[in-house]
Amino acid sequence: MTSPNLIRRLRYLYTTERRFVYVFSGLTIYTTIDYPIRSVVLLLYGLVLIAYLLFQGQRYWQVKLSRLLNQPIQEVAQLAFFHRAKRVTHWLFGLMPLVCILQGLLLGWHITLTTRISLAILANGFAVLEYINYYHWQLMIDTLADVQYLRRHHKLKIASLASDLAAQRL
Repeated sequence: MTSPNLIRRLRYLYTTERRFVYVFSGLTIYTTIDYPIRSVVLLLYGLVLIAYLLFQGQRYWQVKLSRLLNQPIQEVAQLAFFHRAKRVTHWLFGLMPLVCILQGLLLGWHITLTTRISLAILANGFAVLEYINYYHWQLMIDTLADVQYLRRHHKLKIASLASDLAAQRL
């Protein structure tokens, strides 16, 4: 991509992910207000995880945009943030089975596949996919270059954030 196109792309990614942080935060608040907590613990956990991961993503794209615009980014501090965020995310994923058990206990193990439980499973699954998209492989294929890479190499690209963390540079 040319520089103006790359700047436009990074601005789009940064602002879109930031908006979705607000959307998922709002959904979390709405769910907390509208439903009994004991029936939506797992759903709330998934929504919070998604918002946390999207926050990491919007910060990453903001840093990349700032770097491209020759603005100071405090690279060491930013790298430390992303390494720490990745560790925290691992812990949060480790707690996911306990949250599932807590949800079961709160419902007296009378769990039926209701809309709330289905949404909870989807939210937590989406959080896992978002994590993979940031820290392992680029799951989002939304440009012609992504399609061409996939057709040529028959595999997903390494995620940009994963590459940057491995190289210890942003």
